[in-house]
Formats: sequence, structure tokens, C-alpha cells
Amino acid sequence: MATPCVLWCLVLVDLILLSSGAELVQTSPSYTPLCPGDRLVLTCTTTTGSTFWRIPGQSNEAEPVSGPKVVEGLMLNVTSINGSTITTTGIYQSINVSLNGSEVACAGASIIAVYATVTITIADPPVAVTDININPIDDSSILITWLYQQNIIQCIVNYTVMINDSNVSSQYSSIGNNITLTSLIVGTNYSFIIIPIDTIGREGPPSSLIQYIWNVPAPVVNISWYQVSSDSVTIWWNNTEVC
Repeated sequence: MATPCVLWCLVLVDLILLSSGAELVQTSPSYTPLCPGDRLVLTCTTTTGSTFWRIPGQSNEAEPVSGPKVVEGLMLNVTSINGSTITTTGIYQSINVSLNGSEVACAGASIIAVYATVTITIADPPVAVTDININPIDDSSILITWLYQQNIIQCIVNYTVMINDSNVSSQYSSIGNNITLTSLIVGTNYSFIIIPIDTIGREGPPSSLIQYIWNVPAPVVNISWYQVSSDSVTIWWNNTEVC
């Protein structure tokens, strides 16, 4: 005959196994860290016939979910029931940076529960762009390109490009990692700064100051030619300026 202690231990083990039947995953977006303002969707699957969530900002009490409700900004709902398997979702419509490092958890029971958890990780403010290149297009325009840190590039919504010469300061915006600048004046000394901006308007540090003197070759003059043979000529000319 089993002793009371053995029976209690068996019941305790059963409760732990029962309450651990939960899986919590981030189903949207597909990347991490998250961008501020992202719509975050978490999906919890339990196999115990019930579901309980623990939510940042809430007391330690587990929140039972049997239908739609909103707790501390997290929209909870049951999406499917198949026997004792229940699937629920928790949705933050716009994730706030204050939740960075917080844990969301779910379990199949509220007592002696082993919770499945997801830690919310939100991207830091932008960093500076790198690898800036300037490529002339024609006599009055250039293409500027740059690179940004790939693992959080989705958090950058645009770049501010500031251009200065001796007389005028101008500001442009680019949604990609390049911009074409036109109406440049030959012989003018230009400087450029590029600043990344993320989904909530946080500015990254400005790039290093890029100095660029816009010079294009001057036309040649005094063109002469001499026929060498029936199918070839020699052509010579003078430059109007010395580089």
C-alpha cells in the first residue's frame, strides 16, 4: 500500500506535467529585436483544456483566457479549441519601448504551473551609417550611397541628408540607403551628413562629415587632326585647365 507521502508526490508530479503543457511563440513579426511601434503577436498553445497568461504590468496572478479581453494593453483571445488543445493569442497593437526586457508567459494551469515565456526585445536607438560613397553621375549631379546595420535595418524609416556649401544649407530625406543630389555647381566645396531615423522618430548619431569638391573636366580646345592613311587619323587638343 502506498504511503500518503508517495501518493502526494505522484499527484504533485502529475500536476507539474499537466501544467507544463504549453508553448508560447512570437508569430509576428518574423524578426527580433522588434521595432518600436511594431504589432506584436504571441501565440500560446496548451494541451490541458485551459489557458492562463502572465502579462507585464499585471500582478503575479495568472489571467485565465476563455474569450476576448484586454489586460495591460495586451489583447487576449481564443483562436481555436480542439479537444483539450487550446490556442490563444496575445496582441500588442503597437509595442512600446517601455516593455523592452519584459516577459510574457502562458501555461495550461494556474497552480504549480510551469510557464512558457517570451522575452520582449526592442531595438536600441539608431546607430550611425557606414561606408559612405559618392559617385558622379553627370556635370551637375552625384549619387551618395551608404550602409546600415543589417539586423535592425527594418527599424529605420528614413534618412536625413544634410548638404552644405559656402552659402546654402539644405536638407533632404531618403527612404533607402542612397540619394541623388542635383544642380551642383562646379568648383564648389560641399559637405554632407547622413542621419538615420527610426519608427518612432529617434535620430541616430550623424555620420562623419564628408567633404567633397565638385569638379568636372573642362572641355578641350584647339582640336586638330592629321590624316595618317586612308582609314586612320591622328587627333590632338589642348586642355583649358590643368588638374
